[in-house]
Amino acid sequence: MRRLTILAVTAIAAFATPAAARMDFAAMPVGCGWTTEYSNGNTWRETFVGKQGKAYVTEVREGSDTGALVARKRFDAKGRMIERTWANGKWERFKPFSCYGEPGVCEYTYSNADGLRQTIVNKTVSKSKGFIVRAQAKGSAPFPDETYRTGQFGVMIANRGGDFTSHVVSFHRCDAASS
Repeated sequence: MRRLTILAVTAIAAFATPAAARMDFAAMPVGCGWTTEYSNGNTWRETFVGKQGKAYVTEVREGSDTGALVARKRFDAKGRMIERTWANGKWERFKPFSCYGEPGVCEYTYSNADGLRQTIVNKTVSKSKGFIVRAQAKGSAPFPDETYRTGQFGVMIANRGGDFTSHVVSFHRCDAASS
């Protein structure tokens, strides 16, 4: 009876806590990529290129695997973004990690190559088939709410923030058997 009660409480807790918008790099094969279309007309392909030191790394390119480099992203062991470096050398850092999509209330420091440094507070809650993120820099007005859904390997497959949207249109080389 005690085991059954523990299982029931664990199951309730699992369903009550929203899933995080984290990449599951431990399950994702190197070379797995996804193509995302954005409402501003961009189409970018993001590909998992492997682990460098303690960080997981993806590359974002215009349109395809051979398109012009847009950015490189680094993620911590739990699949949360810690740095983005744009092709022009500009960078953004998230310490200890970007809280975007982290369940509940989460706070981090955002800094970039232009000298901006601010503390961001995020709150992520379950909403229908996805999640809603409410965020703001301390001492500033809130950012527009964003909604998102995740799919295979925790990849964000749909996002809306204000009048900007994105959605994944395809996955490539993500079958572990083909890697």
